[in-house]
Amino acid sequence: MSAKGKPRKEGGQFKFTVCPGNNSRALLTIFRTRPWFNTVSHKDDTKEPDLLWEMYRNPARYLGKKAEDSPSSSPSKSSQGVQADTCCLNHFERDSVLVTKHGLYWSMRALCEDRREPMPDYLPETYHVVPDEGAKNDSQAAEWGRFATAFERHQAETCTLPPIAKTRAKEATDEAAGEAGMLSKAKSRRKKGEDATNVWIAKPAALSNRGMGIAVVTSREEVRALLDKAQGRRRTGYVVQKYIERPLLIHGRKFDIRCFLLLVPHPRHGGLLGLVHKEGYVRTSSFKYSLKKKSIANKFIHLTNDGVQNKDENYGKFEAGNKMSYVEFQAYLDDHHPERHGWVWSAMAPRIDAALANAAEAAALAGINPKRRRNCFELLGCDFMVTDDFKLLLIEVNSNPCLEFSSPYLEGLLPRVLEDSFQLAVDARFPPPKDKGGLTKAAQAAIADLAARRESNGFQLVYEQAKDGCRNTAPPPSPHEPIEHATQPRQRPPGPSKSRGGQERRPSAKTGSREKAREQPREQPRRRPSQKRTLSTKRPTSQSLEIEAHEARRVANSENVEARRRWPGVGTQASHPRQQGSTAAAGGGAEHDADPFNEIDFDDI
Repeated sequence: MSAKGKPRKEGGQFKFTVCPGNNSRALLTIFRTRPWFNTVSHKDDTKEPDLLWEMYRNPARYLGKKAEDSPSSSPSKSSQGVQADTCCLNHFERDSVLVTKHGLYWSMRALCEDRREPMPDYLPETYHVVPDEGAKNDSQAAEWGRFATAFERHQAETCTLPPIAKTRAKEATDEAAGEAGMLSKAKSRRKKGEDATNVWIAKPAALSNRGMGIAVVTSREEVRALLDKAQGRRRTGYVVQKYIERPLLIHGRKFDIRCFLLLVPHPRHGGLLGLVHKEGYVRTSSFKYSLKKKSIANKFIHLTNDGVQNKDENYGKFEAGNKMSYVEFQAYLDDHHPERHGWVWSAMAPRIDAALANAAEAAALAGINPKRRRNCFELLGCDFMVTDDFKLLLIEVNSNPCLEFSSPYLEGLLPRVLEDSFQLAVDARFPPPKDKGGLTKAAQAAIADLAARRESNGFQLVYEQAKDGCRNTAPPPSPHEPIEHATQPRQRPPGPSKSRGGQERRPSAKTGSREKAREQPREQPRRRPSQKRTLSTKRPTSQSLEIEAHEARRVANSENVEARRRWPGVGTQASHPRQQGSTAAAGGGAEHDADPFNEIDFDDI
């Protein structure tokens, strides 16, 4: 593949390599649905693949020399000779301007300075502090002073915050009677000043994931101690953020929101395109949220990362794999915050689109993919949190989002996200053979199924980099609609049932009464929002988990069929918002470019 992203073989067999780690089996399953791809082992250096998927970006692949033993390279030094100019990679050059903690902070600062705007309110208050000898410029050297000033300001403000129990009064009434009694008893024993105040969270500025190296701190001395102990890769310092002391809680427990951002190059000029998936999930904690001083150091309370939560015995006690879908999250809001009916799709999803569009523009301004290579792409995991007054905050962007099937819901969601990503980032570069005469029936069926699935792609364009510059030329995203779970039972085909011998089966009196009862729908009592919903504290057995996983897969499959009917994808010309925008432009509305995914023939690039 050339730097422009042109396949070297016209409609032939392409070679791919998937390096082990992060549920690589899920990726292999996606490739098996494309019979025009052949696998090449990551240990085989004699064959260069056309596409290489690895967990971490290897900087040497973009410099035109062999991969070196660096912290960013894969542990097995896989496919050492692969270069970005001749192979499609699942990471962009200089993606650190977006996927590291300090990279996101400085990129967003540069974007706001370019726009002459203050830092957006969807980012928590953030500072990048480094050891005294680690400052690279005056801006970094001034960060500690800015943090110290902000710390003192918050110290004077947070002394008047109400206790956590008061902000949770509404949720306490919806818990079980025993739970409510424990809360009121604990409240009676509360002493003034028992809650920690002026809380901050310190994260390694780079090369950190799964909650490694994160500390919740309440004093400047703790931050200084972290900097003094910093060695090796942590010499880049720490990103210190104002801790969200009053987060929105789910049954009294902390949570965050994981969504997906796909970055692909523009097929014409190699600029950046940012697309957000319509589905995501909620990650919950296993413990009640508390700011008591003795609870500050408890990571199981304050960090919802899977790498932290799955190490505790309470993991999966309340939600399967500590995960909830958007639909389940909205159902919880309907029960406990009825005034927020439909908030997930009417408010949360549009705010996520706007925040990630700005993040993509900041990355383009900071120089991601500087050579505008058209044969790279990247799937990112973006984490958000919600305050108790329903303010959405972007916490971080991750380059290697977890693809493990840690819950039944993720068994259906993650394959959909990967499939939608491949349709936009891989299939356009490596199209199926045009001559179907020599293909097997299975290969022909796979090609037809691929074309059908593209109509239900879940990604929506939120950022399109201009040919000259970094401004966003994408039209406003289309409104989000609720995702409905299709849970109707499979209907029997019409006609009388037959026995094994082919004779028509005559229903008996007992069977006839049973059939008549089936025809009459049973009225389900409508549960009022004020009714209490209790959670079972019994650990699930392996048999119950297997049944639950089977039911989740059945629901996911039926949901996917329903989604194809309800959700127009990026490649659907009839209902894509760009086509509506061009129609409006003809009548005097805003004019936008045509959809690059619809009008470009990638074989002609």
